Amino acid sequence: LCLDAPASRPADAGPTEDARALADALLTACRRWSPGCQLELSLRGGAGPCFALPSALQAIAAGELDCLVLGGVHCDLDPPAIARLLADERLYDAEHIDAVIPGESAAFVALMAPAVAARQRMPMLAKLCGLGRAIEPARLDNDEPAALARGLTTALWEAAAPLREQALRAGWLLGDLGFESWRLREWQSAFLRASATVLDGDKSGSDRPKARSA
Repeated sequence: LCLDAPASRPADAGPTEDARALADALLTACRRWSPGCQLELSLRGGAGPCFALPSALQAIAAGELDCLVLGGVHCDLDPPAIARLLADERLYDAEHIDAVIPGESAAFVALMAPAVAARQRMPMLAKLCGLGRAIEPARLDNDEPAALARGLTTALWEAAAPLREQALRAGWLLGDLGFESWRLREWQSAFLRASATVLDGDKSGSDRPKARSA
């Protein structure tokens, strides 16, 4: 289960009381239909899956796990989150348009080996080919330029390694993007680099269709 944590709280500081309560409630509900279910909690926000997945995918490949349910929950609408955005002058209003429009969402996906999915007669809707992760030096509390997009570019390069090894390319490059201009500059830089190395393939006049992004 991947959750957000306050920006001032180190990722290795351990779960907050609210996060632990949510995880315990979810685990209790899951064990009603799967008594042996285990839950791992990550407070790294959107980066959580890339830290949690490597060991879990190894367990699936080794047959130690039949299924991994990966879920993420994000919410800007609770009072502490709103207070942090106000304190940082990042809450969208008439005077702060380069800011965050609060929202919330949650998503879950089930991951399993192809043989297990076939045995359960479950259709394979997608295939996980690669993972990439990196630490971005540019943060809101320093002067590093976000436009360099060092972390995002490195993560994209690592995630696309299996494609390059097979001389394949990605047809789509999808990312989350809000109204803050620093996120847009970061995305533009990373997208341009990915277009040359991940999306467009070689530059020898290939007739492959151009990639689209969203």
